[in-house]
Amino acid sequence: MPYKEFKPKKRVIIVWFYEKALIFSLVMLFFFLFLLTIVTFSNVNMIDFYRPFLFAFFVLFNFTLFLVLIYEWLQKKYFVLPVNVYVKHGKKTKKISILNIKDIKISQNKLEKLLKIGKVRLKTPEEEIILEGVHYPEKLEMDFLRKAHALKKERT
Repeated sequence: MPYKEFKPKKRVIIVWFYEKALIFSLVMLFFFLFLLTIVTFSNVNMIDFYRPFLFAFFVLFNFTLFLVLIYEWLQKKYFVLPVNVYVKHGKKTKKISILNIKDIKISQNKLEKLLKIGKVRLKTPEEEIILEGVHYPEKLEMDFLRKAHALKKERT
């Protein structure tokens, strides 16, 4: 396969919410309950007035978090060429030569294993690039190993 272009799977948004946004959501839930408690003790008659607004604020906050994660997902794209790997995130593009890859690691938490996605970490002497939301990351790892072996064989 000379050229392969792919995006992270849509399921990665669930994983990102769990990894990146869950703590913010829980903090907002605590803040929501705290404000609800203050309103309850300050004026019992006003609780019915404020409750829908506080709940709507909490829902809108989580919806905004999801929109940010969806935007991040839309911006990411990976290109695997015969000699190089490109990771495009918005306008920034990172390039790694397959021959410079010193280590390839796959990491999956329990949620990622359940969703059949994972992260592929490509380490070079200069940097590390993480390909997130890769469907069956073991296959991509084997593809990189085959390409690296073929390129080294070709150069000798």
